[in-house]
Amino acid sequence: MAKRQKHLKRDSNTTSNAHPSEFDKLLRFIVNFQGRFALAFIRGDDGQQREGVLASLADLLKEKDINLIRVDLAFHESTNLLTTLKNECGQSDHGAIVVTGIEASLNENLLASLNVQRDLISQQIKCPILFWVSIFALNLFAKQAPDFYDFRQTVFNFPSPRAHEASLPVERTAQSSIAFESVRPTHQDWNEHLLSQLEKYQKNEENLGPRERLAYAELLEEFARSYRDMRHRTEATPYLQKALAIYAAVKDRSRQAAVLQALGDTYYYSGNQPKAAENFDVALRLYREIGNRLGEATVLQSLGDVKRMQASFAEAEGLLLRAMGIFAAINDSYSQGATLLSLANLYRAAGSKQKAESAARRARDLLKPYLNLVERADKLIRELS
Repeated sequence: MAKRQKHLKRDSNTTSNAHPSEFDKLLRFIVNFQGRFALAFIRGDDGQQREGVLASLADLLKEKDINLIRVDLAFHESTNLLTTLKNECGQSDHGAIVVTGIEASLNENLLASLNVQRDLISQQIKCPILFWVSIFALNLFAKQAPDFYDFRQTVFNFPSPRAHEASLPVERTAQSSIAFESVRPTHQDWNEHLLSQLEKYQKNEENLGPRERLAYAELLEEFARSYRDMRHRTEATPYLQKALAIYAAVKDRSRQAAVLQALGDTYYYSGNQPKAAENFDVALRLYREIGNRLGEATVLQSLGDVKRMQASFAEAEGLLLRAMGIFAAINDSYSQGATLLSLANLYRAAGSKQKAESAARRARDLLKPYLNLVERADKLIRELS
């Protein structure tokens, strides 16, 4: 693993252009959690970028009749976030709240109140809440409001276009204050920081407590994502396997499933379809056991792609159609469109040109808000015409 860490050091200045996919995931998050509480953080230090992202997000959500409500705490200090959110937003359950400027209000009283009020906030605010924060503020949440911070579903990351830093991984950040120290990305390359934290865990691996072990596993996942972002996919495997062993030991089935899915993706893109299918099968079983329908559907889609690569066209079609059914049931139009693209490629590989073109056209209609995938659908339609 030391050899791989050195390799990551050498490539640490590689910048991953993750903004389109990160924006798509942010949009999907808001749409999927309509009418119910969900908490996420958006990590970004560039004010101009923040305004551009939020403006684009508001426009796309407006097309779906979803209001994006902005609460900017930079203009008034708040020590009771629940009261502030209720005063600013009322009881609307068809929208989303973005909190900005919280750095101006961050103090021990506010952070302590968030720990106490987290259940009330989740009960009384029936829409997704997103905090756009700097890395400094994100660290304060993790350290001084851990109960509230643990309610998060995910952290979205928008690295500054002016900062030479590798993008943060999307899904999670560590749950222990040990994992992230208060540093600003303009002062220290992010991958160098991750490396120093990983070395700390490795030196003290035998004495880690439960929370530290989880943070260690999440850090291993971040290293794996860094390698995948740099297209060094096979280098990610040992980190994912180590993380999987930790999650299995602490019986965290949700994270086991996510890591197995990541391993499946790694094997898939490396051309090892049998190993990809093996990991996807176990992930699928775990997602079904814990009732994660979105996870189940995404793995079904991945398994469909594996079977297509193995020329098992009938089996692949069945898997993709089952994934489509779940995505439709949870109103995830983005994933429906992406799955239709997989079906279109499947039909083309099977020689069914008419069915391929029909699926690609349906995908284009569903993916209109996601221009990068619309271009892919249009390209496929042109090739089939």
